Amino acid sequence: MTYVEAQTEFCIRLYHWAAAAQKLETEESFPSFQFCKEWPSRRCKFIASLAANSRAVLAQALLVARHPIAAKALSLETSEEAGVLMRREEGFRLRTSPGTWEGMFMPANAASKPILATRRQLKKAVKDHFLMVFGDQCIPPDIFADKAGLQYQMKCRGWIVKTYFDFGRWEPEISYQHDVWNGKWITKQEPAILPFNSLSMGLNYGNELGIGSGWDNIAMENVEAVCTMITDHCQRMFDLFPALLEGLDLEQLTG
Repeated sequence: MTYVEAQTEFCIRLYHWAAAAQKLETEESFPSFQFCKEWPSRRCKFIASLAANSRAVLAQALLVARHPIAAKALSLETSEEAGVLMRREEGFRLRTSPGTWEGMFMPANAASKPILATRRQLKKAVKDHFLMVFGDQCIPPDIFADKAGLQYQMKCRGWIVKTYFDFGRWEPEISYQHDVWNGKWITKQEPAILPFNSLSMGLNYGNELGIGSGWDNIAMENVEAVCTMITDHCQRMFDLFPALLEGLDLEQLTG
């Protein structure tokens, strides 16, 4: 199997899994998206407000937009109805449509505002939770790892699954992604083995479902709950990767 064929197969498998996971989240009122940033939270709220048939149309359109390689391979297209729903959802999520402000700018009672966690506190909490659950699966870190965030590596069917956490440049927040790559940097001494050095990049549970991801304005009282949720998101992806990569072992690809 060539690299391009493996990438396409990986993306198709990921799409089918995401469709099933998204359907389950929708049916259960998105239990895995508490405390998320406003825009994924508002996307969940909009989806939940739709009738069942419209919900299904929008759900697939969001998946098609997120998984273009799989959509092309499976000949999936976005209908005119889906386009209308996506524009409505965007207006609701970005608060550009009439009637979507919902009193968010009412005078705030400063005394009731929670104490927010700092970037340092969030970084320590995420590190502690991640290592507690996955520490025994991690391999030595990448020597070129970005020192600003947190980065961990695991092996799966010859590939390196790299997980990177970022904590915001301007305000404390948490975002993360998983990259599936061959573990080799492109240098003059050691050029890339494959046309690209990765099978897939920028993966995470919320984005793959077409909903979104990320956490900000995290109250100190919610730090533990948020870190537990992030760990759960990571666990779902780590449980998935062996199935996604079955038969796509790095050593078996022909280039």
